[in-house]
Amino acid sequence: MPKATFFNLPDEKRDLIIELAIEEFAEHDYAQASITRLVEQAGIAKGSFYQYFEDKRDLFLYLVDLIGQEKMALLAKHPPPNPGMGIFDYIHWLFEVGIEFQIAHPRLMQVGYRALYGNNMPFQSESLERMKAAGEAFYRDLVEQGIRQGDIDPAIDRDMAVFVLSTWLNEFGNHIL
Repeated sequence: MPKATFFNLPDEKRDLIIELAIEEFAEHDYAQASITRLVEQAGIAKGSFYQYFEDKRDLFLYLVDLIGQEKMALLAKHPPPNPGMGIFDYIHWLFEVGIEFQIAHPRLMQVGYRALYGNNMPFQSESLERMKAAGEAFYRDLVEQGIRQGDIDPAIDRDMAVFVLSTWLNEFGNHIL
């Protein structure tokens, strides 16, 4: 996670560093991504980078977390057209919003793809776990909503339902990439 000094930067400078980091990790796999290249493009000293992040890994994992944050922000901006809609209509709406997110953030999604499937990814399982944990709570809420609305049988194995939803929605996103 970034250090407090990163969040104390002016928004413009912080946004520039994040945009350049997204480009660097979208363009290069983890091993080939370069902090030196990033700081040169950002016009900051390499020592300043280490005042903002522990290391390259810290920055990369922050970007992985940012994917979930950005998706949730998009969902908050675009509430479902009908708050009482059934779970399957809601999932259809999620697909549409998910596609919109991927179209709006192709480079950030490329970072996510590299985190999950990239070569030379030394902490791939940690990246996967972070992304999985962020989505799992959301999918669990979806299953519970479907049960409350009567769209999903209350006798269902909730863990299996979460797994199926998660796999289904995530693999569809990977197909889009």
